[in-house]
Amino acid sequence: MLKAIEAFHPPVVRGNPIKIKYVTQLPTPVPSFAFFCNFPDDIKQPYKNYLENQLRQHFNFKGVPVRLFFRKNRRQKTAIPSVFRKPIWFFTQ
Repeated sequence: MLKAIEAFHPPVVRGNPIKIKYVTQLPTPVPSFAFFCNFPDDIKQPYKNYLENQLRQHFNFKGVPVRLFFRKNRRQKTAIPSVFRKPIWFFTQ
């Protein structure tokens, strides 16, 4: 799937590119895949269709329903208030 994503990049949303971090297959009877990205709600239907077609072509899912889920990346960096950040420099004596 990495080659398919690199061949046709995800769209740019509000000046920020959508980054698909990884894809995993879910343990269900129907082939289901979860795409983890930074803006899952902003992926439009044409790009979802493209990814589904690439999955069908690569894994030979002809006549089988395929489900795609787009989820927020769990490993997002959280904003730490500047009061709690460690200083970048250290004083030596």
